[in-house]
Formats: sequence, structure tokens, C-alpha cells
Amino acid sequence: MRTAVVALVLMGAVGLSATVAHAHTFLVRSSPSPGARLTNAPGEIVLDFTEPVASRLTMSIRDGNGTSIEPLSIGASDDGSRLRASLPELVDGVYQVTWRVVAEDDHTTEGEFVFAVGVDLPSGAAVTNRSSSGTTQWVDVLATLALLVGLAIAFGGLLSERFVWTNTQPPVRSSVVTAAVAVGLAGVLGSVGLALHRAKRLVDPVHWAGALTTRADHANVAIVALLSIALLIVQRQWVRRVALVPVAIAGVLVAVRGHAPDASAWWATPAAAAHLLVAGAWLGALTQLAMIARRSQATAETIEPGPSRYAAAAVVAAITTVGIGVVVAISELSRFGDLVDTRYGRILLVKLGLVTTAIVVALIARRRGIPASGARIRSLARYTAIETVVLLAVVAASALLSTTAPTAGLGRVELAAAPLPDLTTFTADLAGSHQVLAAAATDRLRITVLPPGGQPSQHQTSTFAGTESDGISFDLEPRPCGPGCFDIAH
Repeated sequence: MRTAVVALVLMGAVGLSATVAHAHTFLVRSSPSPGARLTNAPGEIVLDFTEPVASRLTMSIRDGNGTSIEPLSIGASDDGSRLRASLPELVDGVYQVTWRVVAEDDHTTEGEFVFAVGVDLPSGAAVTNRSSSGTTQWVDVLATLALLVGLAIAFGGLLSERFVWTNTQPPVRSSVVTAAVAVGLAGVLGSVGLALHRAKRLVDPVHWAGALTTRADHANVAIVALLSIALLIVQRQWVRRVALVPVAIAGVLVAVRGHAPDASAWWATPAAAAHLLVAGAWLGALTQLAMIARRSQATAETIEPGPSRYAAAAVVAAITTVGIGVVVAISELSRFGDLVDTRYGRILLVKLGLVTTAIVVALIARRRGIPASGARIRSLARYTAIETVVLLAVVAASALLSTTAPTAGLGRVELAAAPLPDLTTFTADLAGSHQVLAAAATDRLRITVLPPGGQPSQHQTSTFAGTESDGISFDLEPRPCGPGCFDIAH
């Protein structure tokens, strides 16, 4: 019954129509525009992004012969969402611009486009524009995974020592929590090192401060300090529980360095921090219980009331983790369809499936292993080990989510299409109740489909078919150029 209730609450909450849009840094327009044919050489390249970017912009410009052209200077607008690169004088020819920026959440966005000065573009060059949120950097995933696992086992282990296990019951060796803090510290140091390496400042300590400029960088530096303090405290038995404070603050900063601060809802960051801490308490306390049960199964002696205390707290932790997790998911996605349409949403579904599996295993362990005495300890050890492995897989999914853009990315942000030449024929007609406006050049078509009322939707679907004068059909491959707009090379 509890499993059914949790599943219904989960599905109902995820199915709510979310209106909280999550922002992420993507290119929305450039000057020159992709595919532009310019009479005069531009003095600068301007890139406009959906959100402010950090100072790490790299840009390369190459002419038709592959010769590199260095920008004279690179600057940003006051709010950081517009970047300008001043250019030397360009001669007539075709130029390819490749750019890469780092956002405040430390994600990279990169792309390229082509424009021409004083000449025509080669056939197909106007539609070779590429933009993406970058590929998964597995070193970042591993660093984040180490940080999350270390924080969870340390935070949950310290809480469990204080509220679940008494001095008369079998404790877990204090070295486990110490090792967990060390693993978390190694993970965040890895993230800092990767940021310095990408800024080409890893072996240049004098300029470290100038290279660590993003919100994620600042949070990582603070986490390094907090976990270093926790590592010193946790090794001293009489004050080890004080380490809960720096570890908990470090957990909050993990939420600050992620996607949540970019959401339009004020509650996104507190919810993400609460989700991380409650989930960490669940995993850390469970890991401690699994170790105690495994060590005690040989003797079959009772280890109560520790397991019963844990079970009571775990019910609250599990339901709270799922509930807050759904709220955080809503803040990260702009619509329900993003769960299946985006990579971020699909990973999120996998994570929710793993959490549901962990809850089912926990209910079985509760039924067959608690109260933990005699032969029941063996069942408790078996199922808590399985549950621990499943929750570690949940943490791995979380680490992958933290390095994945929450939105569909540039596939849903259309860049302006190249302008049509002067010698263009225009016509219009109706397709049912929709207006169809067509512009035909020598080798291109521009088709605009307008529904009744004249306001095209981002979500409308249009299909096209071509037929030659002799009745032979041919394929059309439209490229989106805006709401209801399609650009076709033919």
C-alpha cells in the first residue's frame, strides 16, 4: 500500500503542468547572422545568449584557406549575455567562426557558423550552422560522483551515529566517515582542477583566482575549505559530530553550484539543497546499517533498537526525497514533454525509476529483516546491501544530471536563416485554414505557415512534399528558421 501511494503521488506530481521555466545559456542570435552575405567586412562579431556567460569565451575565425584570424579584443555587455569580438580588417572571402563559452553553472556551450564578405557562399554553406551544449565530460561526472557519494556517506553517517546508534551498540568504524569526507574532498578538488586546466591555469597558481570566475567555481572553492575543516574535525572523536555543520553547508553549496539558481522560481535552490541533504541522510544512514548488519550476521545476535530507529526515520527520508525531488524536477523542466524529449528528462526518468526500486527493496527489508534479531539479520544484511547499491546508482544518475543541460538545448533555439537573394519570387495560398507564404530563389525555398489568427506556434508540425512538372516527386528537407518558418535548400 505504501509503495502504491508513493508511486501515485510521484506520477501525479510529475504530471502537473509546470510553468516554471529553467534557463540555460544558449546562443540565440549572432551578427553577422549564419549564412550572411555581406557587402562590407564587419568590424566585430556579436553573440547574444539566453543567459549571462562567464568570462571564458574562446573564439577562432578561419578564412576559406584555413588561415586563422585572431580577434583584436573580446568584451561582454554589463549583464554578460552579449559578447563582442573586435575584428581586424577582413578581405573578401568566406569565414567560419567557431566559439565556446562557459556558463555560470560551469556548463559549456559551443557552436560555429559561416558568413561571407563580398562573395557568394558555397552551395550548402548557409545551412551548416551547428550549436550544442557540448558532449558529456565523463571526468566531470566522476568528480561530481565522488563529491556526492562522499558527502552522503559522511552526512548520513554522522547523523546516524547521533540519532540511531547508541554507545552500547555495534558502531561503524569512525574511519568510514573520515574516508567519505576525504573522497568528497578529492571529488571537489578534481572539479576545481578541471576548471583550471580548461582555463590553462593549472600550473599557474598566481592566476588561479582570475581563472575561477563562475558561480560553480566559487562554490567549489568554498566546498574545498569546508570539507578540509570537516576532515580535521571528524578524526577527533570527542568533537566529530561538529563536522555535521561544515558537511551540511557543503551540501547546500553543491545545490548552489548547479542548475537550480538559474530557475525562475525562488524556491528552486532551497528545494535542491533540501533534496540533496535528505537523500544524503538516507544513503549515509543506510550504508552504516548495511555494514553493521553484514558484520553481525555471523553471530545472529540482536542489534536492535538501531534498525527499528533507522526504519522509522527512513520512511520519512524516502518520502521527503521523492517529494522534493519532484519539485526540483518541475523547476528544471519547462513542460511535461521534456521528460521524454530531452536527454536531461530521460536521465531524470531513470533516476526516478531507481528511487522507486530502492523504496520497494526497503519495504521488503523492513518486512523481512526488522526487528533485527536471530536469523532475520541475514535478510536485513542482504536487502540493505541491495538497497545501498540501488541508491548509489541514483547518485550516479544525479552526477550525470549535474553535467547535463536541463533543456533540449539549441535544437529548440532556432538561429536566423541566411537572407534570400534579391532575385526571389514570392507567392501565397491556403492549406486548409492555414496561410502558406512561399519565397523561391534559385536554389532555396523559404516557407512560412501561419495558423488562423496569424500567430505561429513553436509546437506546430508541418510536413512538405515536392512534385516536379512531370509529376515525379522529390524530397524536401526543411530547416527551422523561426516559429512557423522553414528554410529549404533545393
